[in-house]
Amino acid sequence: LHQANLVTLLNQRSDLQFRAREGGRLLALHIHFRITSDLEDLQQEVCSMPGTARAVAIVSGAAVSSSTTPSQSVSRAGHDCSLRYADASVAVFRAGYGKNGTLVGRTVSACPGDPPLVEFSSSDLRSAIILDPQIIRELRFDESGSELQELPPPPLRQEFRSIGFLDSMLMHGTLSHSTLGHAVVQPWPQVMAEALAAPLKPTIEWMLRLRQVLEHPNAEHDCVLQLLRRLSWWLDGRDSKK
Repeated sequence: LHQANLVTLLNQRSDLQFRAREGGRLLALHIHFRITSDLEDLQQEVCSMPGTARAVAIVSGAAVSSSTTPSQSVSRAGHDCSLRYADASVAVFRAGYGKNGTLVGRTVSACPGDPPLVEFSSSDLRSAIILDPQIIRELRFDESGSELQELPPPPLRQEFRSIGFLDSMLMHGTLSHSTLGHAVVQPWPQVMAEALAAPLKPTIEWMLRLRQVLEHPNAEHDCVLQLLRRLSWWLDGRDSKK
């Protein structure tokens, strides 16, 4: 089963939910993803969130072999593992220390002698899938602990916006139409206030805010007109604050 097909199947399971670590909450996720076989592209994604294993790479057996220490090789031979190192799946989380053009990830092998960390370069990379999970539904137990209440999904954190998270997903086509409007579940005054407070710039993020305003079921005519006037002023080269 190809890695992209597996993620697609998970996204199709509307009944699939994950229990939060602290308990008391269930989260439904939509996993945005894209495939790449370019090391520089993968390196840019990994280094934007160092320490977060948000990409899985398929690397050559040669990369696994070169990451193996002598003692691990002895252990490997003692467990009757094949002498040939097979391609491996690696959860990539950082760049290689002191080396340009290498990435490091963690792998799990059936052979105890294989290294837990694998360093690889462009020649070792077969393909990679970059994952960005998004919470689309949250269920929380009430005070009695007997019933679940559905809450709006949390907004995207500012730290993700600051690194162009939305721009990147839209650029690569990983943001689906169904999740673009997820903010409409937020109260109308909040959606409108955020749109008015955001600097009017020709960015994808601002256009997303405008779309959320236009598609909100409780949108008020005068408020929408005010926002569209700001956009018209900006397109005409006038000061939108006048």
